[in-house]
Amino acid sequence: MNSSFASFHSMPGLSSISPLAPSSAKSTALYKTGKPSISVHQAEGGSLVLHTSGWAGVGLVFDGRSEDGFALVKEVLANGSADRDKTISVGDAVSAVDGRTTEGMGYQTIRDTILGPVGSAVVLAVRKAGSRSFQDVVLTRASTEFWALSDANKRMKDQLDALNKKLRDCEALNKRQQSEADTLRAQRA
Repeated sequence: MNSSFASFHSMPGLSSISPLAPSSAKSTALYKTGKPSISVHQAEGGSLVLHTSGWAGVGLVFDGRSEDGFALVKEVLANGSADRDKTISVGDAVSAVDGRTTEGMGYQTIRDTILGPVGSAVVLAVRKAGSRSFQDVVLTRASTEFWALSDANKRMKDQLDALNKKLRDCEALNKRQQSEADTLRAQRA
């Protein structure tokens, strides 16, 4: 287990973390950490930057095992990282999390292994239902609030880009009109 996961339970402020769908029979990899710290500031050049702190998962609920002992996805939670990525579906088997096999691993351990700092990546080895091979799926650990702010940031950046294009077009038009006006003045003189 890497050190950031090993120290998770002893970190200040993280004692109140609880799963959104607790059960001894299933496990969720999306966590509610109270109010994660997400702040936005404007960087030089006008772009917005998200600063996050806290811990999150990827929005998967596990229940059951495949014939070869790997954790099965029972639910993909709406607006979580896995839902946004659209690669993982209900019934898929997850054989590894960041290289650690899920075979024989308890649901709590799988959940704790997926859990990590907001904005960090986690690699899940996933076998689609009915397939024989696994593929690596890289997901970003994030809360739905993180994604809402990220989407808003992208929309604002797109709007700013569109406004900057309109400004450049207006400046080009103004330059052409100024040139035409200069030509007309020169012809009158």
